[in-house]
Amino acid sequence: MFGTLLDELEHNIDFKQKKDFVFQCRRLNEIRITMVHKLTQQVFLGSVNHQAKAAKDVFDQIFILFDEAHDFFRACLHDIQKDFLSADIITEATYVEPTKGSRSRKPQQDNPADAAKPRR
Repeated sequence: MFGTLLDELEHNIDFKQKKDFVFQCRRLNEIRITMVHKLTQQVFLGSVNHQAKAAKDVFDQIFILFDEAHDFFRACLHDIQKDFLSADIITEATYVEPTKGSRSRKPQQDNPADAAKPRR
């Protein structure tokens, strides 16, 4: 599943640290796969400890890159919100029903006396 998420990220939104972020995430995934598949084999505790430390170092790099990207997106979205709201571009949202073809509907007048009455 983690690899699938990384594939989605690679083909979607872009940001400055994206290449480094995806690279580090793939490194972490490789370490995870190696550790999980070797759990059933006899391994030395030192090897597991070494892999765990490597995973921690990679995770720390991922966290730094994520934090930088998060700050970038937060600032961009804040600026966009501020631009829209401070410029009073969005003052009132109204819904306009789209036209339903080329036919026009004319009000029916049943009684000529009703036509003289003001409409509400």
